[in-house]
Parts: sequence; C-alpha cells; structure tokens
Amino acid sequence: MKRDKTNVQIIPYEDSHRIAFKDINYHWLTQYFEVTDYDKAFFENPRKKILDESNV
Repeated sequence: MKRDKTNVQIIPYEDSHRIAFKDINYHWLTQYFEVTDYDKAFFENPRKKILDESNV
C-alpha cells in the first residue's frame, strides 16, 4: 500500500488542547485496550499528571 506524504506539525501542549488529548487517547485505548480509572486521571488533568510530574 502506498501512502501519500503528510506534513505533521508538533506543537507544544496548551491547556486548551485538553479535550482533544482526551478524545484521541480515549479512542485509541478503547479500540485496543480498556480505559481504567488510572487512565482517566491523565485525561482530566494532563498538565498536572504528565507535564508537571515529568519536570520534577
């Protein structure tokens, strides 16, 4: 299968992206796995649970 080239732009996370982050990841998890309470904490506050904790 041949794929067309697509331009991808990586942008810094902003809090306004929270809903899109949740939707994309929720879709992926429900397609291949299951969403747990552990996962939901990341969806509700990705800045605190991922970005801020990774900079400690």
